[in-house]
Amino acid sequence: MGLSAELQQEIIWLDEHRDEFPYRGKSLGEKTAMLFVGGIGFGKSTVIKEMVTIDRFPEMDIAEVGTITTRRRKPSDPPQYRTADEGMTHESVIARIRQGEMTNWSWIPATGDIYASDAESFSSEITLVPTLPSSIATIKKAGLKTVHVVYIIPDTHDWYEKFKDQTANPSFLNRLKEARDSIEYVMNSTENTNMLRAVNHHEPKDALHRLAEELLRICKLGTGSYSEYSLDASLREGFDGEATRMRSTINQILDDAGMNT
Repeated sequence: MGLSAELQQEIIWLDEHRDEFPYRGKSLGEKTAMLFVGGIGFGKSTVIKEMVTIDRFPEMDIAEVGTITTRRRKPSDPPQYRTADEGMTHESVIARIRQGEMTNWSWIPATGDIYASDAESFSSEITLVPTLPSSIATIKKAGLKTVHVVYIIPDTHDWYEKFKDQTANPSFLNRLKEARDSIEYVMNSTENTNMLRAVNHHEPKDALHRLAEELLRICKLGTGSYSEYSLDASLREGFDGEATRMRSTINQILDDAGMNT
């Protein structure tokens, strides 16, 4: 992980007391955020990429969030990302969390990395944010005009075929615990959830394009301060059925690896 025991304990403490460090930065009252919640390989980045490149609504000021992260920069990172290569150390990010400058933040125990956002991260009128369930409540309290939450679940068979060769990779296995947490969060949610059909393996490009257009319409026309949507990637069953199958698959992989704790 590369973190000192002292830093790890501080992050754990902050996570347990995150309500004591609410966002107190620049007003975001004219901004809209659409949050995408899902596990590794569930399709968050795929959907976001389609939304920011589609030309159906050219008048919309929309972009992916300018993520802050303590990990090194990856070739695939958008230019607005701020990483360890740009000076985003654990110490500096923790200090800004304590100062109330972060609209939200998440810690990935498997890697030790922190992911966060601040007012600069929401530079466009509409910001698309891949995130974890632990960040939803924090973002809802950041003073944005509108927050949409989109839950993504892929077709379990397709997902497994894509990642089955990584089931012995410790890093991947740790990320699976995140995925399971995301599934259980939405399945246990008491919020009113609107169901949308998403990408499936029979017609991926057409389905992805239609989904992106539908989500852009929600961003453009959505009213109220908060709404939730589930993206069902299976044409055979609804979200809950696919989520149950995915959770069982993940639990089996973790069981086989002796990591299902």
